[in-house]
Amino acid sequence: RFLRELRARGFYDDALVVFLADHGEEFLDHGQWLHGRSVFDELVRVPLLVKWPGRRGAGQRVAEQVQVVDVLPTVLQSLGLPLPPPEAIVGRPLPAGARAPEGEREALSEISHRGIVAFGLRTSADKYVRRFSPESDELYFDLRQDPGEKTSIADRHPQRVRLLKAQAEAGMGLRTLIHMD
Repeated sequence: RFLRELRARGFYDDALVVFLADHGEEFLDHGQWLHGRSVFDELVRVPLLVKWPGRRGAGQRVAEQVQVVDVLPTVLQSLGLPLPPPEAIVGRPLPAGARAPEGEREALSEISHRGIVAFGLRTSADKYVRRFSPESDELYFDLRQDPGEKTSIADRHPQRVRLLKAQAEAGMGLRTLIHMD
């Protein structure tokens, strides 16, 4: 109905329309139910649909990883408004059309809800998760071999775990600084 109304009022062709979810749901994928319990993919990989003005990229699917934090700078840029300086905003604008941002982007996720505390860093190929509460451990998954994140192989890849952990901690530190200002 929303899109139909945009068309009826003559706004659709020139509109930037963004649909997304704030989180996924877990249906016992990792022994939990609903959401707010982990940073596994079934909770953090959400739909993001973008309709650009003028049908740019119409019908295209971008496989590269982007983040929800990219929505704000995308909308600002689309409206011709200035972007906040990098120290004030985490995301970066998505290219208009069907291209993904340049270079691989890691996606940082975190949960601190009802005593459950964890963060993770996901690349297109692998994922690091650090859980603090109620479990306390580090997990590492090769997403090409184990897309369901069922078996951690952290003990077999200590160098990769250290690298992703450092990147995740740096990203968490940046987010904390931005939120404190």
